[in-house]
Amino acid sequence: MHLTHSPGSNSIVRTGSAIGAVDVSIDTVDAFADRQATGIIDLLKIDVEGYELQVLRGASQRLREGRIRYVFTECVFSPNSDMPHTSFFELHRVLDEAGFCFVNYYAEAFNLRLGCAQGNVLYALRSTLPRHAAGGVRNIC
Repeated sequence: MHLTHSPGSNSIVRTGSAIGAVDVSIDTVDAFADRQATGIIDLLKIDVEGYELQVLRGASQRLREGRIRYVFTECVFSPNSDMPHTSFFELHRVLDEAGFCFVNYYAEAFNLRLGCAQGNVLYALRSTLPRHAAGGVRNIC
């Protein structure tokens, strides 16, 4: 793992702000969940500073089998090496192909100098959503 001055920004992805590195063991979501005998994962929260697509690849079996209901993950709209997060558009493509629909974007930061918006996105597995939602908001999935 590449270390930075801000521990919350340490990442497996090397950035220009890395000041060192340490060895860490990595596992996949599928392998970990198999060992724990986890059936359905209601919410997969991903906060891995630019390694989001690799985490999703490591959950491919559960995604394919519909055993993850929601994914909440960080992303950026304009990728930049100073903000090592995965592009929203790449995440959207992968999750859409896996049967998920976009639910909401939660803005976290905007770097005017870099022109980079960072935040979190929530996706839901289409097949588990009700056809109609009660109340005034229409379900558009």
